[in-house]
Amino acid sequence: MQLNELAKFNLPDVPGVYLFKKGKKVLYVGKATSLRDRVRSYFDDDLIAARGPRVVDMVTKVDTIAHETTPTAPTRASIWRNISAGATRSNRRV
Repeated sequence: MQLNELAKFNLPDVPGVYLFKKGKKVLYVGKATSLRDRVRSYFDDDLIAARGPRVVDMVTKVDTIAHETTPTAPTRASIWRNISAGATRSNRRV
């Protein structure tokens, strides 16, 4: 996925949990205080320097970004734990 493709997901500038997916497979689960800014950070020009080649590889495989907004940090953490418990090992490696 490329930066110019993010607009189609209409990510809001609010707290929440996001999922990077390839088809139905969840590649990564994350939480953010600003979904829009956090997800956009994965598509910065300095991604390799900031996050490393493994993250770059994952981001290039993403074809869908799902998200759920959450009103509070404890809710965000709870949702993140529940989703990532069944997610791939990427959450532990990345």
